[in-house]
Amino acid sequence: MTLDTSAASPLMIALGKILPPLSREQNDQSWIQLTRDQYVKTAAAFGVVVVNDATDHVQRTQGGRLYQRLHLLAVTKGLGMQPLNQITERIDREKVLGVPARFDAGISTLLPPNVQPLMTFRIGYPTVEPPPSPRRPAEDVLVKEAA
Repeated sequence: MTLDTSAASPLMIALGKILPPLSREQNDQSWIQLTRDQYVKTAAAFGVVVVNDATDHVQRTQGGRLYQRLHLLAVTKGLGMQPLNQITERIDREKVLGVPARFDAGISTLLPPNVQPLMTFRIGYPTVEPPPSPRRPAEDVLVKEAA
């Protein structure tokens, strides 16, 4: 994650880089406020990539490829997309902890029967143009053959 592509103002990005980190509570509250008042409030639509079994590696891979294709197509049409993966992360976390399935039960009311959410996202026309995400040069990540 980087502040540079958060769609925050240049001043907020600069302050976020030089000020001490927020406490966990402050960070959580900031995230909730931004999600509610900016990210979700301005979304034109929401989408969910669903599969029959979200634990199946083949279905996960195919679902991820589908999302990538959707995102690339959206960009060619002038649309913006943003993953909202917190829902599926919380579903997984509830399973790991063995706690009541609040998030799974909630999203299940929005989906057809016998499918599981794999990737949730928002889509719409962007209201701001964030800079490109920072990237490492390909040479930095390619495996070099031994001589």
